[in-house]
Amino acid sequence: MIVFPYIFCYLCRQKQPNFISRYMRMIIMQCKLTIISGENEGFSMTLHEKNLPVIIGRGKNCGLRLEDSKVSGKHCKIFYEEKKLWLTDLDSTNGLLLNGHKLKNIKELKNGDQIGIGLHILNVDIIQDSVNVPPRFQDTEMTQAIEDSDVEDYNKISDSIYEITETLEEKENLVIAKGVHKIHENVVLLKTYTFPDISPENKQSLNLGLKRLKNLQNQCILSLFDFYWNDDHQLTLVYDFIQGRNLVKIIESKKRLSDRKAVKIAINIAAGLYYLHSEKKYHGGLSAWNVIIEDGTRAVKLSDVGVYSLFLSHGLVCNSLQSDVQYFVPNQEHHYRPVEIDLFGIGSILLYLITGTFTKHNMLDTLLKLLPDTINPQLREFFSQLFLQKISSAKECYTQLREILKYLEK
Repeated sequence: MIVFPYIFCYLCRQKQPNFISRYMRMIIMQCKLTIISGENEGFSMTLHEKNLPVIIGRGKNCGLRLEDSKVSGKHCKIFYEEKKLWLTDLDSTNGLLLNGHKLKNIKELKNGDQIGIGLHILNVDIIQDSVNVPPRFQDTEMTQAIEDSDVEDYNKISDSIYEITETLEEKENLVIAKGVHKIHENVVLLKTYTFPDISPENKQSLNLGLKRLKNLQNQCILSLFDFYWNDDHQLTLVYDFIQGRNLVKIIESKKRLSDRKAVKIAINIAAGLYYLHSEKKYHGGLSAWNVIIEDGTRAVKLSDVGVYSLFLSHGLVCNSLQSDVQYFVPNQEHHYRPVEIDLFGIGSILLYLITGTFTKHNMLDTLLKLLPDTINPQLREFFSQLFLQKISSAKECYTQLREILKYLEK
């Protein structure tokens, strides 16, 4: 089976077809960055070849943001080239350390390397493996779909690439499952939506929007890793699987959170929205159901990022995806404004964490009456300003919450 193409190419004096080398053995590379020293010690972020390069720094557009006064806006960059990972300093003010030595030139990253950025130290775990691709995957259309990620190719990828290991939840028009990639062997989260009436034109446009969502990389969001169509009407979104619980599950067990813990979570949500809005993207369906707290690291992750607003813009209303947040925004019953809905989502989630009560009321007086008498006055004023829509950006929301946290930690 494999000999014939080699003989044919030799006789014709042609170069061996790319699909043979790409599909007989495939190189898989992932890089896991773990903060082992610094404010967010224990936080980890996994990077894939297709998600690189990633910028690390203090700036709002950085894929990995470090809240550290000694870190520059864009401090350094990790990129993938010639099947290797590389690290370079982006003219940072305080420089960059690699294994305790100042980095002067571009350096290849090795497994076990430690990157010093300001007051933070990041450990590098590189997983690079060469795997044999099973015969059923040895076809040019499948190879092209995986390697090139062209928009049209997503229609050719079948669910045979992923194996479902556990069905986690079934809703109307939505099935959530845990799975594994049969080649990479990495554990993934699969969300399969059914759209009975989607047109070919709408489907193609949706593919373009989803491809753009794949480019979003930030420590506060659960990034879209891949997507494919099972058939003409079933779309599956693929995310990295993280072990954790959403905020609804947490409140079910704890009843409510302290003001300080609730504000800390809200700060991370605001940071995620700050990044999204800077990329001209919006969550569009933020709720306690799609904010995940990762086990161990306690990292806050926003899931379903951009999916609801993308579906809505294509006239695809999936009842299982609809968040209660859309009913909250005052005076917005018939007008969808993504920035206001995202910001109001922060307020509604924070209110839920502090009170342990979920409400669909959108009257300011009713919402404020839900607040306990013991709530911090600054936090009460924050709710008032947010629900009156006097806070106009995620950046402003983030800044105010940081100030409130400083007061709460005194």
